[in-house]
Amino acid sequence: MVRNLAKLIFLACLVVAGSVGIYYYQTRSAAERKIAALAQQNQELEQLVHRLASQRRIAQVLVTEQNRDADGVLHTTLLFVEETRDGRPLSPQRITVLGDHIYIDALVIKFEDEYIKSNDALRGQSIALFDKIFGSAQKPEQATHIDAPGRIPEIYRGTDARVSNFEQSLWRGFWDLAQDPKLAASQGVRVARGQSVYGPLTPDQLYTLTIRPDGNIDMTVAPVPAVFRQAMKEAAQPH
Repeated sequence: MVRNLAKLIFLACLVVAGSVGIYYYQTRSAAERKIAALAQQNQELEQLVHRLASQRRIAQVLVTEQNRDADGVLHTTLLFVEETRDGRPLSPQRITVLGDHIYIDALVIKFEDEYIKSNDALRGQSIALFDKIFGSAQKPEQATHIDAPGRIPEIYRGTDARVSNFEQSLWRGFWDLAQDPKLAASQGVRVARGQSVYGPLTPDQLYTLTIRPDGNIDMTVAPVPAVFRQAMKEAAQPH
């Protein structure tokens, strides 16, 4: 009987020890899963903050010549250099505008916040397409178009075909998106509108146009790098 009692006590100890072990394992495993989930959420939050705080350079503007005519109207010749979606500069466009202020018009599409938060491959950031440039002494209809109407914009060359096709379909129906809320919603578009950046542009300054994830376009200014200045001097010298 004593032997049976000892066995029962031994088995009871095993059960208790096993229960404690299982409880400890489950508790530790749950804690580890919770820590891993929190780490994942923290990483996603950091990525979201980075996307929301980041800017993407989309064009640069450089004034190469500026003078006033006999009537006092300022003539400005500038180089407008756009970038492709993968960051490659396109061939500069030389444009002359009239007036003390220069306007650069763009079309902007903002997507629903859920796509930005999830870093969606197609809608993970706002997109912009430059439309035209003109000066304050010109009428908008006298503006120089950056991309020829009816042609595929150069910025799409060399990009992911999925992104290129998707964005082109949006630009083709841009004003429909701007005026038809149901159509915009079907494409995940929150806002489609025109936007301008403008101001007096002067020589010896490099103007950089960037688009923020919220869809606003900024224009910042910095001195022209010495290598650019030297290249401009050499280009201006007679050969």
